[in-house]
Amino acid sequence: MTLTPHPGSAGAPQIVPEPRQVGIGVIWRLGSNGNAPVQVLCSKRKLGDTLGGYWEFPGGRIEQGETVLQCVVRELQEETGITMSAAHGVWSEVVVFEPASGSGAPRFHMIHAPAPLGAAPMPLESEECRWVGLHDLAALKFPPANQVMVRHIEVTLARS
Repeated sequence: MTLTPHPGSAGAPQIVPEPRQVGIGVIWRLGSNGNAPVQVLCSKRKLGDTLGGYWEFPGGRIEQGETVLQCVVRELQEETGITMSAAHGVWSEVVVFEPASGSGAPRFHMIHAPAPLGAAPMPLESEECRWVGLHDLAALKFPPANQVMVRHIEVTLARS
């Protein structure tokens, strides 16, 4: 938590909660024939859940004492059944997306890596999960806070 002066309070400090820390894993692969454009793993939230019907990338709250990579590996296994480790492939550097001040949105820590060969995701905690082409991401309904991440992924992975 951060102590900041509240406007109109003559400088008296007010406790402002830190944003939630969320690890996001962008797992990608080449298209079905190995030469097709890059595809990324996306999951659709269950309709009864918060933001139900929206699409997202695997991830979740970073637990106490956990790194971004540990969080993403854990969440990927829990949500899709795909097993990866810190030693698997080449993980990208972490990209942090800061929330707008006072928005209540989480601070996203995004990392990406190629999927293990033969990875077959299962919707263990979602309505559906599937591989989506980079050019098809814009057609999916992502939460507003994820839009900047989607654009970043489209640009970054298109160069891969």
